[in-house]
Amino acid sequence: MKFLPVLLMFFLVAPLSHAEYKPAPQYGKKKADSYFIQRNSRRVQNTVVVPDDPYAQPQQNNNKQQSPQQLQNKRQQAPVQQQQQYFPPRASQQSPGPHVMALQLGFFVDDKAHRWGKKSNDEDVGQWNLGVTYLLGEWLNSMDLYFRGDLIGYKIDDEASNKLSLNGLITFPDVRSGFPIYFGGGLGLGVFFDQVDDESNLSFDYQLLVGARVLDIYNGIGFIAEAGVKNHVFLTSTGQFNGYFFSLGSVFRF
Repeated sequence: MKFLPVLLMFFLVAPLSHAEYKPAPQYGKKKADSYFIQRNSRRVQNTVVVPDDPYAQPQQNNNKQQSPQQLQNKRQQAPVQQQQQYFPPRASQQSPGPHVMALQLGFFVDDKAHRWGKKSNDEDVGQWNLGVTYLLGEWLNSMDLYFRGDLIGYKIDDEASNKLSLNGLITFPDVRSGFPIYFGGGLGLGVFFDQVDDESNLSFDYQLLVGARVLDIYNGIGFIAEAGVKNHVFLTSTGQFNGYFFSLGSVFRF
């Protein structure tokens, strides 16, 4: 029993002496500040930031405050937004398009006149044609609408006959496509400045054509070539003209 107090003192003092030799963790002021900074940065919640977007703004998650109808509308709009991301919409039809104008000089390669002049039928009466064509508009990025003015020279019964032909012309594909080959047709009115006696001074004009164009060869200037038919029927007399033409010229895009 004499040793009981000694044993109790030993068991009480031994843990304290062992704790004195255990090294205490080293935490300085800088490390403590770094710990609190990292902890505060982890407290930011419900923030959505688009990568590499300098204008990104935090967006709070307000789904709990939105009605079921608003959430349903968002779900319906999500596929449309994804489609627009990968397939951007085409430019509006109201956006300004290019200005295109062509100047052409041509001749007739084969033509016939019926009941025009003294002869009932005559050949090689078409001489030359000078044309100006200007782009007015387009439909659905597929066809172009042009205004075309042609000054055409004829020779009937050894007399010169000149006509101004005013036509509306439709061609496809449209000039925006950049495709070099195009097809078209037009209708219009012909007014004769010089006409043989007893023949109509007005005619109904129509033409069909195929052409090739190369735009912007140099400073907005390109090349154009066309071939087709340019026919007319007199309005106040019985004559008519059928002719095959070929023309070359320059096309300007500005």
